[in-house]
Amino acid sequence: MFAKAFVLLAALPAALSLTLDTPTNVTSGLVSDVTWDSVDGDPTFTLELNHPSFRNSLALANNVNPTSGSPLSIEWPIVPADSGYTLSAVNVTNINAVFSTSGSFSIAQAPTTGVSASVSTTFTDSASTAGVSASVTTTSGSASATSASTGTSGTSSAGASTTNTSGSFNGAASFQSGNTAVFVAVFSALAGAAFFL
Repeated sequence: MFAKAFVLLAALPAALSLTLDTPTNVTSGLVSDVTWDSVDGDPTFTLELNHPSFRNSLALANNVNPTSGSPLSIEWPIVPADSGYTLSAVNVTNINAVFSTSGSFSIAQAPTTGVSASVSTTFTDSASTAGVSASVTTTSGSASATSASTGTSGTSSAGASTTNTSGSFNGAASFQSGNTAVFVAVFSALAGAAFFL
């Protein structure tokens, strides 16, 4: 029995040598690095996100090799902006066996998307002119589109533009999460402008 207890105690320090660092500058929906200190012989682990409001922990990464995996880039899940979050390195086959827990940290609110649109129409005696414009400010993508057509009695034009902090796309149309409503508004306005021609 003494030999079994000694083997059990000898294995314990290897599991406890894994130390998760406390994350900083974490924002929901964005990517940042998670780091830790380990030694050879530390077990493969599952990385979990914990918060007092969670019913269960959220698994962020599975089968993480502690000696070759740090830093690990994590795309943080969309969670409430709050403090009191922690990370846990747990046994892959038994999540109740916790190898290490980080210090408490905060997660900032996910980036938001703002949308604005405007429509104007002008008529004259000899020809009709209808103008439609829409603009979108978003943090998830950008697009611009223009269209013009002429007829015997008038001109119709429309444009849509977006401003972005993370990338850009220029083309005839762009379907992105959050921009569908603007596309529908611009398309509807174009149809209305063509109706008056």
